[in-house]
Amino acid sequence: MFGAQGVQATRETTFVEFKAGRMELKDGWVKPRKDKGLVRVVRGMDELLHFQWINRGNGNIEGDWIIFPGDATWNPVSQAPKER
Repeated sequence: MFGAQGVQATRETTFVEFKAGRMELKDGWVKPRKDKGLVRVVRGMDELLHFQWINRGNGNIEGDWIIFPGDATWNPVSQAPKER
């Protein structure tokens, strides 16, 4: 149905990855979480595109979302006027 029939992917392909934390909403405020992570966009063995958040402390994939064509865009964000 999807991809070539009879051909099975043997590994995933990573397109981009970078260090990233996570935030959560508490009492109307956005607060940073203490866990450190890694965002990764990969084409999985299922031939689908995945957006993943991986906990760098234990290596577990804690978020794995499938991206379909037209569902998401990647846009640059201009830096704050006073860079850290």
